[in-house]
Amino acid sequence: MHKYSLILFLIPLSIFAQRNPPGSLAQPQLEAMPPERKYTREQMEEMLAQQEVVVEALSEQFFDLNEEIENRIQQIVEAIAKLEDSDASGTRISRMKRRIIEDLKTSIFQLQQKRNANAAAISRLPAYRQETTAQGRAVEFLDEKVKSRLDQIMLMASSLHQHKDVRKYTYKFSNDYYGRNDVRVRRRRSDEWKQNRQQTINAEMERKSLIEAIEKAEHRINNEIGHLRAEGQRAGLTQLPPDQEARIKQQQELLDILKEKKKEILSGKQTPTQSVGSRQRAMEIERQLTQAVESLRVTNNRLRQLGIRLGHELTRLDAQQQVLARHDARMQPQDGQEIQETTEDPAPEPLPAPSTERL
Repeated sequence: MHKYSLILFLIPLSIFAQRNPPGSLAQPQLEAMPPERKYTREQMEEMLAQQEVVVEALSEQFFDLNEEIENRIQQIVEAIAKLEDSDASGTRISRMKRRIIEDLKTSIFQLQQKRNANAAAISRLPAYRQETTAQGRAVEFLDEKVKSRLDQIMLMASSLHQHKDVRKYTYKFSNDYYGRNDVRVRRRRSDEWKQNRQQTINAEMERKSLIEAIEKAEHRINNEIGHLRAEGQRAGLTQLPPDQEARIKQQQELLDILKEKKKEILSGKQTPTQSVGSRQRAMEIERQLTQAVESLRVTNNRLRQLGIRLGHELTRLDAQQQVLARHDARMQPQDGQEIQETTEDPAPEPLPAPSTERL
């Protein structure tokens, strides 16, 4: 299996929450193969070399684009985490933070779906293949992405508003309207107190939502660990296979991470923030965020399209390698027999033609 074959198990890879309707983008179609011919071994090796070049180039593009997306997500999270609403901006910044947190949570859900599909595929493989399969590397890759999303959510959560002790009422003094010397006192709730109260309520609701999401994840992981152990007991095993032991260890490590993240939320750890001075400034930041997220989705769709094309090329490469392997196997002498030298290759089987698509 090619070293980049793990990409087959990452596609489609959702980086940010996908809101495009299914089928909104045309899926690339694999070009029809030209009529199959028979090739010599030298021709097969040349075609394999050409296909390797195609796969290497597409693989580099795939991972470079993936890294670009990850960096842009981190920049968005860090930029918005530094901001906080003012009296003038209302709750615009708070709404942006909730929007980003929800997108990150959706991304985690999608990554976990892909991760669980690969883990289930591993469990169906023979034991001798489970430790070296590309699905195993894909699971590790996706686990790292989930941890990165958790860190980004925690950075955003730590920037949520914390309750402040502010003066609740303001007082206005005025003389009596009827000429008497009486002084009238009017009391009203201060704008600062109302803003602080609304931001505190919103922040506490978001923290509660995050705690609930973490607890659901903990419950799901504990169920998965219990299922793996129960499978071993039903099979009468005194010790689980190495791949299952490794999966349990990974899930327990994730449980420890979630436990720490929950503590951070409950402790009220705070990231320094800067108040947005005006409503116009908050609206401009909101506009920039919308543009940045939309640009991310477009780039992520490019990544998906590139990944699908790369998957086709990897499949083509694997097919070519299998044909060459069968050809070599036929050329091996049988026990007690010798292959007579000949000037012609003995009827090599058809080989899938290399891709002619330009990079």
